[in-house]
Amino acid sequence: MAKKITSSLRTIGKILEWMVFGMLIILYLIVLSPNLPTKKYVSTYIVQTGSMEPTIHTGSIALIRQINADQIKKGDIIIFTSPKDPNQTILHRVFEVKQKDKNIEFEMKGDNNTAPDNWMIPAVSIKGICFSTIPFLGHPAAFLKTQKGFIILIGIPALFLIILQIKKIREGIDEEVQRRIHKQIKKEKTTDVITGIGILLLASLTGLLSIQAVRALFISKATASGITFSVKDFTPPTTTVFIQGDLDETKNIVGTGGWHGYGWYERYDNVNLRIQTGDPFTHTINYQLLSGDVACPVASDISYVTGLAHDTNIENVVNVRTNGIHTLCYFGTNPPAFSEAVAHKQLLKLDRENPAFVITGASGTYSDGVYYNNSPTVSATVSPADGFSGYTRGRFDLTYADAGHNCTTPVPSGVIPGYPGYNEDNLLPPHLSPTRTLTQTNIPDGNWCFRIWVYDDVQNKSGYQDVSFTVDTSIPTASLSVTGSWTKKVEENIDNGGFESGGTTDWKTAGNVTTIASDTIGTTPITPTGTAMARIGQTSGSSGNYAWENRLMQSIPAGAKSLSLFYNFLTRDYFLDDPGFFIRLNGKDIFHTSAWMADTLVDPFDSVYSTGWTQWYYDLSTITDPFINLSISAGNTGDQDVQSWVYIDQVTTYVVAAPSHAQYSFTGTDTGTGISKFYYNIDSAVDYTLYTTPFKI
Repeated sequence: MAKKITSSLRTIGKILEWMVFGMLIILYLIVLSPNLPTKKYVSTYIVQTGSMEPTIHTGSIALIRQINADQIKKGDIIIFTSPKDPNQTILHRVFEVKQKDKNIEFEMKGDNNTAPDNWMIPAVSIKGICFSTIPFLGHPAAFLKTQKGFIILIGIPALFLIILQIKKIREGIDEEVQRRIHKQIKKEKTTDVITGIGILLLASLTGLLSIQAVRALFISKATASGITFSVKDFTPPTTTVFIQGDLDETKNIVGTGGWHGYGWYERYDNVNLRIQTGDPFTHTINYQLLSGDVACPVASDISYVTGLAHDTNIENVVNVRTNGIHTLCYFGTNPPAFSEAVAHKQLLKLDRENPAFVITGASGTYSDGVYYNNSPTVSATVSPADGFSGYTRGRFDLTYADAGHNCTTPVPSGVIPGYPGYNEDNLLPPHLSPTRTLTQTNIPDGNWCFRIWVYDDVQNKSGYQDVSFTVDTSIPTASLSVTGSWTKKVEENIDNGGFESGGTTDWKTAGNVTTIASDTIGTTPITPTGTAMARIGQTSGSSGNYAWENRLMQSIPAGAKSLSLFYNFLTRDYFLDDPGFFIRLNGKDIFHTSAWMADTLVDPFDSVYSTGWTQWYYDLSTITDPFINLSISAGNTGDQDVQSWVYIDQVTTYVVAAPSHAQYSFTGTDTGTGISKFYYNIDSAVDYTLYTTPFKI
């Protein structure tokens, strides 16, 4: 029974022994794959980030084979050299395949990224296609690259195997002694001894080869970035820059500011600069800060500050630097000898100057320091001035204002729809927008203020300026007041002068006269000022007619002050030698067109010349007859070859029944901010007159 148990334990021990040995062999093959002859056919890479998840998980082993660029299609997962850093290798999916100047380019995208990469990959950068992955096996392989991982995953199991083999050798020696003493040959024991010695030699040889490979790979220059992964195992430490600063937008301390990262870091303000490497226990930092945009010295140069801790804050350097561009050079070291071969370069900008700005305009009408708006949307435009960093953004707080337009307390969030308690423009770089327009909507009627300031790139802050607004969206009403012993009587004395009463009612006509709501000549519409107009003359046909054949007439009592009408005269007479449009009073021509006047007609449409709608006035005060006989006619004067006609609208007269000694004044109401000014216009004058005191006409 005891022999069976012993035999079973030995069998289990052998199985465990071979399992450990097999795991060591697998890890060695993964680590050594970049140096094996099979790399021409299959290479392995450790995926270090998650931009391809969930397709490829972090810590997976990616199996890569070579492929021709013209065989790659959309959706393939390929490995390529980063366009920004030839030492970086990236694994992404093909988003688009594009042809450029007979060459193939690839647009890439990580499955876990929201947008494609911002570069195009040429065919020469492609290293291969991913045809399979081994999930999570990369974690122990990556751990194996560290000294601690090498000891745990390789050293301890190898030592365990060596101890077992030494024990078996001792047992084999004892058995050999007993065999010679007893003259017995136990074949199975001899087999165990040979197996143990073979395993020991193989493990020792493998260990030696592995140590050499590890050292050789420790001094390789491969790094990883992005969805990046280790191109070779046991790479030297990598370093990155962390720009750390205060994003508090209320900071307003003269002389502060800080480091500002160029390029990738342009959207951050920063006061502290921090460098980090991958291993907090063994890696150290080497750096130097140079003035201007200069090239970094080689990593072996003695000018570098060396041996700094894994997480180093070099903020004290700010105190000895001036405003301007500076170059940070840095690289990591894993003692005793594994350093990054090339120093990294990061451009930084130091700015301690506060910006300034001027207010160049605001919405509304400006008066006595206040912008008056009849819309609930108000805005102000600012123009910045900054000595170095350049203006980045503007901000305003909306505040209440009292009756004297003095800015008082800030408007809290939630009071005005869309106002969060502050308002600021976008973060466009200054060269894209030299000025900023700050806008707020949904402002109720009343007095308000914009309290405005600006920031530069590194959050240096200007002083503030106030802009006062009054919002009044209510429409005022006004009324005319007439006082005195005399009044002015104004009345229209033409019946159906706008032709709105239907047809030519109250008018006499002769020839081709009609009233219409609208007309179209060619493709051009002719529309009245109201709902109807009169047309005198023939517009189409094989011939025209004479002007005296087409008349529109009305007789009115005398005493009117003036006569006014609107006309639009048209003709198809290309030579403009005989079209005619006449206005007669009491048998006398007081207005007409002639060949000389027709020469001034404007642009033709559909081979028709038109004056367009024109207002005509005539003073009636010199007419002493008891009646005024008005006659309007249109047509040709010399022949009937083509058509000429006229449209008439708004025929009016004005009667003054008494001398104009009355006094006029205005009153009004407004539910908003009140009425500040009155304006009036007499007889449709071009400009309005500001009302100050009661007046007489």
